Amino acid sequence: MKKLNETDIRNIMKGASLLGSGGGGSMSDGLIMLEAFKKHHIGLKIEVELVDPDEMSDDYAVGAAVMGAPSEGTNQDITDCIVNAYDEICCIADRGNCMPGYVMALELGGVNTFAPMLISLMQSVPIIDADCAGRAVPGLDTVLAALLGCPTAPIAMADVYDNRIDLLPVNAYDAEMIEKLALPIVSSFKQNAGIAGWLCNKEMVKTTMVQHSISKALKIGELISSIKSKDQAIRLFDELRRLGLANARTLTKPSKIEDFKVTQQGGWDIGEFIVGSADARYHVIFSNESLLLYQMSFTGNEKLVMSAPDIIALINASTGEAVTNDDLQTMQLKGELETLEVVLGIIQANELWHQNEDVNQCWRKYFAGCGYHGMSVSYSE
Repeated sequence: MKKLNETDIRNIMKGASLLGSGGGGSMSDGLIMLEAFKKHHIGLKIEVELVDPDEMSDDYAVGAAVMGAPSEGTNQDITDCIVNAYDEICCIADRGNCMPGYVMALELGGVNTFAPMLISLMQSVPIIDADCAGRAVPGLDTVLAALLGCPTAPIAMADVYDNRIDLLPVNAYDAEMIEKLALPIVSSFKQNAGIAGWLCNKEMVKTTMVQHSISKALKIGELISSIKSKDQAIRLFDELRRLGLANARTLTKPSKIEDFKVTQQGGWDIGEFIVGSADARYHVIFSNESLLLYQMSFTGNEKLVMSAPDIIALINASTGEAVTNDDLQTMQLKGELETLEVVLGIIQANELWHQNEDVNQCWRKYFAGCGYHGMSVSYSE
């Protein structure tokens, strides 16, 4: 077990934001919730317990997150929807005699990795050093743990007004059906739905979850926080590789974002942008998370060079901090996007994503929504 203080929590958010592939919520929104907690709990020590999966008792763990288009949660304190969903899943679990003793991240990202830490702060429940996806994902049917055999249901959903809905499908493992049931609820909750589920024991955590992803995010966040110059910032991906923190690669020199476009469709922020210079120019397409990476030729032709589940990451060229797709939209609305310089990099997803080719069939629906109808294209050296 490890005690995490406020600095650790902030660094985890930084690292998780980088590993979210442009999704998982903006760290700025996670910080709004952290500051709100501090305001309402003056004098309380900011500390949570991080538990290694090997150290788990027989108690169950539960996953928690926010579901919806990230742009709809921008600059809001949505603490209550997360806490209400957690409270509701505990009510369900208590009826089934499987009361959770731990909470864990559904995915990695600036909001959704903070969500279980927020619950930990408010409910004094330890957080597991693992998550259900190893990155951020666009739908419940792309949660890696569910694809590897963890039950998705029962699911509890809630909004900031404490409206609550339980999803109790006949087949607790049918994540695709549960996604279909959840989407209209997310819409009714104005794209800010707290969600909790994925009740699992120690064995399930160890066999279907990405292990030690929170401590990895902490180390990456500490590295980002240590950056003191632009020269250090633009070498971040190379440094991650050198230190063995991630199989990462830098793709571009510092450059501007061009042709940024985004629309909200069916609960997703779907958009695209171009980044890079003449010798290395890329077209990124996202559905909340960045899913498709095309390399552009001098003649304007494009070739798909990588896709989800591997991670497409943008960093601020001055600070090394992750820039999410939600951040880009916020900056565009403020008229600040043209001043931003970024570096584009890629990071290989956790090995669990690559051990079974059938697992990656889950992305095809989301690729199709972005105009691509093929299979996943993996990171290559």
